[in-house]
Amino acid sequence: MDSPSPPHHPQSSTSTIYLQTARLFQSLAATFHDVPSIYDFATHLLTALLAAGILFTLVVQSRLRAEAVSKAFAVRYEALKALQAELLWTGWLLDALLVSREGHERPVRVAAVGVSFVLVGLLFYPTVIYAVLDLQRERRTAQSGSGEQSALLPAEERDA
Repeated sequence: MDSPSPPHHPQSSTSTIYLQTARLFQSLAATFHDVPSIYDFATHLLTALLAAGILFTLVVQSRLRAEAVSKAFAVRYEALKALQAELLWTGWLLDALLVSREGHERPVRVAAVGVSFVLVGLLFYPTVIYAVLDLQRERRTAQSGSGEQSALLPAEERDA
């Protein structure tokens, strides 16, 4: 008896990735139905756009084959995610510090932003640092010439 084969997921096209990101963005934007002011609308919209940007970057990265991606490309994508997270955090910090809201005390909001700063640092920056170190390691290996054998020989024997 033949067992059913697992579903085959062909490499997604860019348009499919855009549609998936648009679907995620629509679900984020659905929270805007009860926004009281234009400032709140702009804040929610900016938050949704930056979150959608992070999600889009993650979707694109997950669809790419690891062997087809250069180390420099990986560094750029990791830096892009960290920049988007940093912009999101900065917006939340400025909102917590400068805007007063009824029913939400400023010290509690600033503390929540402080916790989010730690989370941004723990979730986004280690991957950027690792990608940069990996790129530097690859460049050092490429510059060293033919690899370990040339490094083991004395300089006089390599030049001869």
